[in-house]
Amino acid sequence: MRRRAAPVVAGLLVAAYVATFRRYAIYDLADEGLLLAQAARAAAGERPYLDFHTGYGPLYFAVQSRLLEAGGLDALRGALAVVHGVTAGLTFALARRLGGTALAIASVALAVAFFLPVAPGSGAPFNVPYPAWYAGLGGVAMALLVARGATGPARLALAGAIAGAVFAMKPNSGALLLAGAAVASVVGDAAAREGRALAGATLLLAALVVGLLVAPSGISGIALVLAGPPIALAWRCRPLLAGNATAAARLGALGGGFATVVALALGPTIATLGPSRFAREVLLVGAGVAELFILPIGWPAVLATLLGLVTLASGRARAGVVAGLTLLVLVVASGAIDAPRAVAALRIGAERAALAVVPLALLGGIALLAVDVQLAPVVALAVLAAAQLYPRPDFDHLMPLAPLVVPVAMLVWRATVARLGVAEPRAMRVAVGLALVLAAGRFLPSGSALLAVASGRAAAVALPAGTLVALPEGLERLRAIGDAASTLAAGTPAGERVLAFPACAAIPFLAGRLPAGPHDYFYPGRPTRGEISALAAHLAAVPPPAAVTCRAPGRLAEAWGEYPELVALIEGRYRIVLENPLLSVRQRID
Repeated sequence: MRRRAAPVVAGLLVAAYVATFRRYAIYDLADEGLLLAQAARAAAGERPYLDFHTGYGPLYFAVQSRLLEAGGLDALRGALAVVHGVTAGLTFALARRLGGTALAIASVALAVAFFLPVAPGSGAPFNVPYPAWYAGLGGVAMALLVARGATGPARLALAGAIAGAVFAMKPNSGALLLAGAAVASVVGDAAAREGRALAGATLLLAALVVGLLVAPSGISGIALVLAGPPIALAWRCRPLLAGNATAAARLGALGGGFATVVALALGPTIATLGPSRFAREVLLVGAGVAELFILPIGWPAVLATLLGLVTLASGRARAGVVAGLTLLVLVVASGAIDAPRAVAALRIGAERAALAVVPLALLGGIALLAVDVQLAPVVALAVLAAAQLYPRPDFDHLMPLAPLVVPVAMLVWRATVARLGVAEPRAMRVAVGLALVLAAGRFLPSGSALLAVASGRAAAVALPAGTLVALPEGLERLRAIGDAASTLAAGTPAGERVLAFPACAAIPFLAGRLPAGPHDYFYPGRPTRGEISALAAHLAAVPPPAAVTCRAPGRLAEAWGEYPELVALIEGRYRIVLENPLLSVRQRID
């Protein structure tokens, strides 16, 4: 009974932690605003791809719209608390199955401290309703289903169904999880006596999928980091392949579960859009989105991948361990170059190191197959899932992958401690102890914020959509958001649309209004200038009664120069009625 209760307790603790922040600020006007506004569109009866442009699947909007109808922003964030809690419980169960209870405790502690952080000055990223959180839950659930060679047809069919559900929410994540599960289902059977061509083809096809995914980046750091581990996995798993008959049965069960869910969830969308439009607008095939949004992965992850590949090829594990630890120390220290304050420098360095840990953990997990082939299914799933970092390999996109990667990283860390000469079981105690110390240090800012919010010391700010709270360092920002939303709600008749540009659809959402036009996010190149020129011409006949503009970060700021027709409409047909350092609310000049 106690063994069954432990994952439940872990999940409840994490859910309670997340739920404490359910009314804490707005983390990100751009991404969070986009997702909130599109949930509101779906709740109002608008259809993705037809009435508004999006890169996410219809199942995601079906879920979000029902939640929004049931309880507004509170319901959306409450559901995320459940998602994070269940994910943590499954992470505990997976890590315990791979390495024992102590390793499970350390894995959950690291996952929460590093990848469910609070930014006291803005908000909590775990409150943003990214579909990637659902993909992260799906990935760790699938890993638990196939862990330690559990490859029965019912388990594989369920894993396929989960991948199908993720695919219907976030297609690239679902496809990569399916590829990982396919490899997981055909590796680990070193004693196969029959031909193994089908399993071998599955392994090569999975590596090819990642290769084709990153191909638009050319010979680049991101291609090396994300394609290197799948290629290494394919090479290492050659002796571990299942026979043809076994592989066919397993792949059939996996594919059957996937196809069933996809047909139910995406069938109507495919019928409505047609195959070619579905491929372009839902699967983004040929849409050029990856090339448009791609970010460099950074030198720490590139060096870590090169080091891991060289160590794996040479077999010089001890030298690789020393070099890897040295690299991570240097990466953490590099934060001081960008931030003079010690706390900020450590945060930057730790997040860079986390991205370097990913290839080290994946390649280290592949190396561990030499001593425990039953790790192969989970390692395979993690290796393929990590390709979800393409095309934006930043810390925000790493967070949902943590539940799948961290248990593998802990196994590699335990082996690293042993490689340095610490004997078992002391190696486990040292590895877990150091991991818990690291987690405690990372959790300090979030912990102090947790105490402040839980004790009622956060200040309340009234918005039309409800009351949110903020700590002193984020209070001015939240008040600016609240003033904008309140001004917009007071000055705009209910039911009227609001023009939001270039990435501040959070304000219409918080004001209880829907955005005008099909676009909620004006990233230079997507939508195209031609699309927005046509939209501006259409809106010019009868402009919406109000507009909201913001000072967007990064490349989004270039939207002011990319879409001159829409900017001319905003500046020529509206007057500013409220302006603060973050936002401007404008009313139409009649």
